[in-house]
Amino acid sequence: MQTITAVYPLLPFTSAAITALVGFYAYRRRAVNAAAIHLAGMMLPVTIWTACIGLQRLSQTPAVFLFWVDVSFTAIAFIPVTALFFTLALTGYDAWLTLPRRAALLSIPLLTTLFIWSNEAHGWFLQQQEVDWVNGVLDHTQWVGGFWYHVYAGYSTALLLAIIALTAVTARRAPQPFRGQAAAVLIWSGLTFLIVIPLSLLGQGGSRLLPLLPAVNALIFAWATFRFRLLDLAPIARAALVESAHDGMLALDDKGRIVDANPAWQALTGLARPDIMGRALADLPPPWAELAHAVAQPGFQQEITIEQPSARRYLHLQSAALQGHNGRASGHLLLLHDLTPLKLMETLEQRVAARTRDLTILYNVASLISRAPPLPTTLADCLAAILEATPGASGAIVLGDAAALEVVAQRDAHNLAADPAFQPLWQHIAAGENGFLTHNLAADPRITPWLTAPPPYPTLIAAPIRAQAEPTSRGALLLFGHTAPRFNVEDLGLLLAVGEQIGIALDNDYLRRQAETAVITAERHRLARDLHDSVTQLLYTQMLFADATQKQLHAGRADVAAAHLERLSATAGQALREMRLLIYQLRPLELAQANLYMAVQRRLEMVEQRAGLETHLEGEWPDNWPTAVEETLYRLIEEALNNALKHAAATAVTVTLCQSNGRLELEIRDDGRGFDPAASQPGLGLTHLQERAAQLGGHLEIISKPGMGTAVKASLPQSSIANRKS
Repeated sequence: MQTITAVYPLLPFTSAAITALVGFYAYRRRAVNAAAIHLAGMMLPVTIWTACIGLQRLSQTPAVFLFWVDVSFTAIAFIPVTALFFTLALTGYDAWLTLPRRAALLSIPLLTTLFIWSNEAHGWFLQQQEVDWVNGVLDHTQWVGGFWYHVYAGYSTALLLAIIALTAVTARRAPQPFRGQAAAVLIWSGLTFLIVIPLSLLGQGGSRLLPLLPAVNALIFAWATFRFRLLDLAPIARAALVESAHDGMLALDDKGRIVDANPAWQALTGLARPDIMGRALADLPPPWAELAHAVAQPGFQQEITIEQPSARRYLHLQSAALQGHNGRASGHLLLLHDLTPLKLMETLEQRVAARTRDLTILYNVASLISRAPPLPTTLADCLAAILEATPGASGAIVLGDAAALEVVAQRDAHNLAADPAFQPLWQHIAAGENGFLTHNLAADPRITPWLTAPPPYPTLIAAPIRAQAEPTSRGALLLFGHTAPRFNVEDLGLLLAVGEQIGIALDNDYLRRQAETAVITAERHRLARDLHDSVTQLLYTQMLFADATQKQLHAGRADVAAAHLERLSATAGQALREMRLLIYQLRPLELAQANLYMAVQRRLEMVEQRAGLETHLEGEWPDNWPTAVEETLYRLIEEALNNALKHAAATAVTVTLCQSNGRLELEIRDDGRGFDPAASQPGLGLTHLQERAAQLGGHLEIISKPGMGTAVKASLPQSSIANRKS
């Protein structure tokens, strides 16, 4: 006992130094293993607790002794919960540690800390404690725990039992080296649970041996770190490597060492999982040693061959980078797929190349169709693209209906596409669905009935072309080739897909022609309607005035005839203005070539000024508005000018645009006959004006009096225009 007393002051500080070194090393390894930061967090309160035991023995007054006792209890309060955090991270269950659960687990230690430092006020943690000199050092002579002390003791015991259960299950199920890692944690938790309590019951001698426990546990973690690479190999959950998967999966850490493998890998490679765990890939037999460096390259994939006692196995190996919790590379996942059955047909590289070719051709054809050039150009380009990617030496596209098919695109006019004798065959292909493939035109019984001379090419592959929008339309895509290289079934599949794309091009062309016809018809109807509503009626009115004038002249009423001639002149002028307006409306929108100011100015010059009106364009006209805003403003101005030209009998018109108090104020004013807005029913033109103002978030006002002209005012918020611009 005296020997223990003599060396005792060194034990706590020695233990504190060991635990601090383990915690510091774990903190340095936090980028490699997510569990390392939790181990460092656990070692911190352990170090504080052990150091406080030594400081208690060095205390010279009861007050200082009791202070270090409180610090020691505070550190002890956090050891079980930080140990649980570390265990969950080590065994791969750290996802369970959500923020609310962390807060719940830490609530008891935090309350314990509060009760420790406020114990004098309530005595909940310690009911009674007495300190006196024992064998030359201060120590407790009497110590009685309060009710919260027993609450915390039960909580800590429950956490230790949970740690023991979790590590025991992991140690039983996990492969090496993770089994050794879990066993180390199990030993630590077992020592803590099975030794602390018995030592606490031995009195002074037992309590003096307690500082040895952190040192022993720290040495256990140090041994596990170097023996089982506790902070080096990141554990991988077994659920991530699907045990029933047919493809092999192998996980490597950032140093190229094997940390896990599934049963399929063992079956495909013949390498037993217990024999390769923890070893570097470079240490395995060929071909793995040669691939150790290559698998670390981005996008690595390669076909390998493994000789096994039963047979040769062809495998496709692919590597994918793994990232740790901090976003840094933490290793690689190797995927192994068995290609042996596919090798009976062709290599994987050939299949990938053929698939890439098909996708490229389909993409190019779709791009040609989407650009919507003239249909003959589209068909010629599609034919050139398919000939470039297949063994075809010549080709043609025939289109038509059930009566006849004509060549619309071809490469090499000496093929059989234009031969009238082959029309039945082309019609048969166009009406079918499965296409046509032959490697011997001269001997194929499906061809020989139409052959009158040796064919220029020995092979033929063809696919139907169907147009959905025009059911009567049909066609065929024909490719002719030499004996070698030969067309195959994949070429036929590609040709069928291209035929469908060409069918889409035919649909687009048909719908475009239909749309153009509809637009032209609608425009003709609009012109006919406008001519009837305006110019035709004005011309008819002129005829009436001319006839009335002639009758008045015969009757000798020159003054009445003069009045009719004046009305006739006014009507003719109005008809001329209406005709100029219709002609101007047939022109493309001026905004396509100029800004809003220039477009309005051009309109005034082309219509109003030529109709004899005096025009004025005033105010501030910004030139950086969005096209949609300018078009809406232009249509609003145009509608107002049209109304003035048709109905106002004005001699002058003024268009003004200015900015005031965050709003745009637009005004179109004329000096015409005017009208009473209250007594007039709003027509279609006024409705259009109100709708266009509302599109820009503004409102419209009509100011007019009989004989005083008319002003159309639109007030528009600049914020609405700015939003459209953004």
